Amino acid sequence: MTWPEILQAYLDDLEKVNVGDLCHLNNAPSSSLPPPGTTDKGLYHPQPQPTHRLLDPKIRELKCHIDGRTFTPEPELPVPKVPSLQPWIHSQVRKRAVEKVSLDRVFESGNLVGLTKSQIRDYGRHHIRLRPGVVELLRAFVQEQDRREKAFTEGLGMEPQGEEKLRGQRRGELWIVSVNWSEDLIRGAMDQIFGSEEATERYLPDSNLTSSNLEFKEEGHEMLARRMKTANCNVRSKDKESDAGTAEHLSNGEVKVRCLTGTDKLHAFQKIQRDYATKHGLALTDTKWAYLGDSSTDLGCLVEADVGIIIGKSKSLLTECERSGIQVIDLVLKDTQ
Repeated sequence: MTWPEILQAYLDDLEKVNVGDLCHLNNAPSSSLPPPGTTDKGLYHPQPQPTHRLLDPKIRELKCHIDGRTFTPEPELPVPKVPSLQPWIHSQVRKRAVEKVSLDRVFESGNLVGLTKSQIRDYGRHHIRLRPGVVELLRAFVQEQDRREKAFTEGLGMEPQGEEKLRGQRRGELWIVSVNWSEDLIRGAMDQIFGSEEATERYLPDSNLTSSNLEFKEEGHEMLARRMKTANCNVRSKDKESDAGTAEHLSNGEVKVRCLTGTDKLHAFQKIQRDYATKHGLALTDTKWAYLGDSSTDLGCLVEADVGIIIGKSKSLLTECERSGIQVIDLVLKDTQ
């Protein structure tokens, strides 16, 4: 089975759940009526109705959050008179259990079992669509940092200093904090920007990427094959694996959670700031941070940064801004050429 086919199988699995039915069934438990005339004759024996695990009251929010992108917390909190992230934090806390259930369903489906890191990265490189302008923006950023680094290396504008301290002062750095389920998928998308895996590693080292990640354990490939939902998946046997010493590990379909909601993003961003300042011997107030985000999970980081930039016009993000009393200023960039 090819990677696009596996991805489509996962999407098809999600589509099996009818959101409208979930909303109805959660609010009014279903009951069956006996056929006319059968009750008196003792012919009707009601059968217990199977309860779908998605209808568990503990995860009611899933009825309006099947795809992980349309969650609206309830009850609605009043808009604060003073800007506050409390409404947003409240919604993110409620969202955590729903997201965890979603990841559990991915694991149980088996649709992501048997993938290799290179397959996932290749998909990100060729099929992930980046927002308009992102490629140009990040390329311009790294080119400017390279120019500054070269200038400082040549001793222009500053006294010679230790290499690490000099590096911290002469250029900005790029971090990514994401609630995605695969670091390799993110790196594949970054390959579109930087042109190669080597360039991506230079501008986005492992330490600068925080995300949940699909696990690749040394589990027998035959065992993985038994977990697959389809017999058409091309998984090599254990014997073939031992013959090919360089065989890639296959995914076991489980996601190791590092970043699940917006509050996780906020904690990760705050840690990045602290670690960066400590590494370069700076106070937190001596550093300046810009954060770019496009979803409701980014609100905390957008507020935390010195400059918060919303990409696009996400309805859920703008709604969270309104509920939290946070003002958003529209900027229209004009082409000066």
